[in-house]
Amino acid sequence: MTAKIISIISPKGGVGKSTTATNLAADFALKGFSVALVDAEEHGTTIDWNDAGVKNLHVFEGYSRTITQTIEALAKKHDLVIVDTAGNNLTLSTTSENLQTLVNSKAVSVSDLVLIPVEPTPLSIRKTITFDPIINKAVEGKGKAFTFLMSYQRNTVLSAQCLALLKSGQLETPYLGVTIRDATVVPQAEGMMQSVCQYAPRSNVAQDFKKLAKAVLANLSMEG
Repeated sequence: MTAKIISIISPKGGVGKSTTATNLAADFALKGFSVALVDAEEHGTTIDWNDAGVKNLHVFEGYSRTITQTIEALAKKHDLVIVDTAGNNLTLSTTSENLQTLVNSKAVSVSDLVLIPVEPTPLSIRKTITFDPIINKAVEGKGKAFTFLMSYQRNTVLSAQCLALLKSGQLETPYLGVTIRDATVVPQAEGMMQSVCQYAPRSNVAQDFKKLAKAVLANLSMEG
């Protein structure tokens, strides 16, 4: 068994990386995939999902200079490895002296798919534009990278502007075609250590996460 490796990364904190990682990990596990969820942040909370009790989901710490070896070992025993990174500076370097930059960079270097959540705020948009050529250089010849929109709010100017940018083709990183709407059930589900699809399966945002999972599997040439 050799897993497909997915890294969730962004140059900005608080955009929904952990939300994305945990929802994908839980939902894939519930579909029957063996999933390794790696918390690659110094003070991350993803490791708390050890207590979620989701069948087929296994959670590991990854904030270490040896993260590449950790991921490669997990890939031999699972169908999917999902790495939750931390928001960090606008750099990627596998020789960086900054441990978080090093961890993020090494995770990206072995990933088949890199997901970049973008929230509709001016700072997130600016950082995404700056980060765009950096992430594309990092995945060139290795894997795929895609953006998608988190915390989308209908009929708001910033959400409309952010979505237009992602769809416009101005960025090197293609848009995955997925928007995750802003909804109160998202933090509620997190508080219960459940994915949105577990907690509120009939909600509109649950359909958003299902679309995200479907797009991820399609880009990994997997069925589920």
